[in-house]
Amino acid sequence: MRSVFILFFFTMCFYASAQEQLDFSTVEKNTLNYYQNAQWDSLIQLAKSANKQDIDYYYLNYRMGVAYFYKNNFIQAIHYLQKAVSQNRQSLDDDFFVEILHLSYVYAQRVDLAMDIPMPQNTKTPDPMVKTKLGLSFGMGNYNGLDKDVDELPQDVKYADYRYQQSVNLFGIGGEHQFSSRFGLKFGYANLKFSNQAVFNDDSVFTKVYDVHQNNISVLPEFTIGKKWQLSPVLALSFNSGQPYSLVSVDTTKGIKEFDYWDYKENNIMLGMNVYRHIRNVKLGLNFGYSNYSYSNQYQFGINATYFPFGNLNLYTNTALSLKIEDHKNNFIFHQSVGFKSFSFLWLELGATLGKLKNYNDFTMGYLFNLPDQMRGLFYGKMIFVISKNISFFLEAKYLVKYTIRTEYYNYTDFSKTKIEYNQGNIGGGLLWKF
Repeated sequence: MRSVFILFFFTMCFYASAQEQLDFSTVEKNTLNYYQNAQWDSLIQLAKSANKQDIDYYYLNYRMGVAYFYKNNFIQAIHYLQKAVSQNRQSLDDDFFVEILHLSYVYAQRVDLAMDIPMPQNTKTPDPMVKTKLGLSFGMGNYNGLDKDVDELPQDVKYADYRYQQSVNLFGIGGEHQFSSRFGLKFGYANLKFSNQAVFNDDSVFTKVYDVHQNNISVLPEFTIGKKWQLSPVLALSFNSGQPYSLVSVDTTKGIKEFDYWDYKENNIMLGMNVYRHIRNVKLGLNFGYSNYSYSNQYQFGINATYFPFGNLNLYTNTALSLKIEDHKNNFIFHQSVGFKSFSFLWLELGATLGKLKNYNDFTMGYLFNLPDQMRGLFYGKMIFVISKNISFFLEAKYLVKYTIRTEYYNYTDFSKTKIEYNQGNIGGGLLWKF
């Protein structure tokens, strides 16, 4: 044990003495040599050691930024190149430096910053910056596993009913445009048709099918403040109509029940705010908002973090936690997703959202759920096919864990409610055009 301690002691002394050997002349000479010979790993390792000893100057950060760029770690490249600019503004007269900085912004999807540092005119490298995106999407889905419960009603139930979503059809269009380095705008429109089924039981079981139509509009302006902050207000409108078939009244004295179609119209609004801050490889966000879907007021507060472990978009994770307050009840909702580039032409994304999702709002998209459906889980997988540098195609599958409430009347006087679980599978897709 003593020998191990002595060995550890001398190892630490040797490491400390090795660190002390670094000086400006050594760092400058070796990092320049590594830079000229494109030995990026050695350059980064030495520069990190120099930083720990408070050796920090313009050319060192210049070389570190270029090294990280060629290592495809664009977020770290931005950090060191920005440091170099703060130490020497004349670096912006260096066409090669400006090109590397501009491309780092673009490849990190910071188009707002890229617009402040345009590509040099005499460069031969094509500018990959995209300021405008348009997308079309479609979707459809069907329920699964609910009819078996129709025959399981108690014998003494004189009347029972429940309703659930049988299918859904979706068509949407959306886009975004970066007008300037400080202002961008996202917008979306979606038309949905929900086919619902109401099941009734008295002397016999019968069903009625009805549709609910929904038109959603969302607008998300985005403001960039400095180089690290982004502010995005949210405004979403939803227009709903249909003719649901449901119980109208029950006369408990005469044992008479009435049910029929009724005109359903509801217009809703959602107001929210997203605040983001970029800290190296992490994008932190706060959101809060209000909505009045399904004739009730919902208040939502959330925090989320997107992490890019490699400093580029090839791998990312998003974690979010939201608190939804509705009818004085608190409900926590958790989201986790991971996306990665598997081939040059294929990206994959997997994710799940868990919690009581009725009237849940995803403020980064405007809204996600504006449905009367009770839902406690959503799982999805998405494949994005890169057809060309301007066109992508995606396919998405969703699995939704839902439940409905069955109301049972006993002799039309007493009643009880029972939860029935079912699931729904949705398949969607779309095109994304960049220009």
